[in-house]
Amino acid sequence: MKIHLHIDRLVLDGIPAGQPQVLRRTFEAELARKLGEDGLARQLHGPATVPRISGGNVRIAGKADSAQLGRQIAGAVHHGIGAKR
Repeated sequence: MKIHLHIDRLVLDGIPAGQPQVLRRTFEAELARKLGEDGLARQLHGPATVPRISGGNVRIAGKADSAQLGRQIAGAVHHGIGAKR
């Protein structure tokens, strides 16, 4: 299965991004991994433009580093667009 996903804007209110490039790379890799395992939600199969999707919540415990934040954010986005098990 091939998935082409374009995220125009990802709004991260209140997220301390000490290393934004690390956060971005980790986010992209983790989201790709999750979508590769589970695929997209059924309503997103085929060409679709979705103006807004709400993901899950991200809880920051203690001093989370940029890589941890990237994985957590990918999980939240996957919650909104990934296939439900």
